[in-house]
Formats: sequence, C-alpha cells, structure tokens
Amino acid sequence: MIRRLAVGEMITYMYKTDHPFVGIISKIDTNMYGHQHNVFIHWQGESPETYNVKYGFAGANIINHRDTFSRESH
Repeated sequence: MIRRLAVGEMITYMYKTDHPFVGIISKIDTNMYGHQHNVFIHWQGESPETYNVKYGFAGANIINHRDTFSRESH
C-alpha cells in the first residue's frame, strides 16, 4: 500500500546536486479521480530549479522517485 502525501510533511529533494533542498508540503491539489496531482512545497531557503511555483511537483513523482525525494511525517 502506498502512503499518501500530507500537508505538513517534510520533503527533502536531491536531484543532481550535493545540496539538499528541504521544505514542508503546504498544499495538495487533487484531480477529478482523487489523485494527488499538484503538490506545493514551502521551501527552506531557495527552491530547486525544477520546482514550478505555479504547479508545484506531481504527487506521483514524489511517491515514486525515492532516490530523488525523501519524506518524513510527524
């Protein structure tokens, strides 16, 4: 079973860099099927170049790319 993302969850993003980007999920938009479509993150410091301010990251990418994203919930 795949755990769903949640607002308040901490995300660490490491894509082709030694500098981790850390942020907190601030908003999640779902599509008409209830899938977590757009995930918006409030970054600590600068945001990664691949992060789209208008659309955030795709929820499926965060869940499936475990080598790029790590998650911690509280």
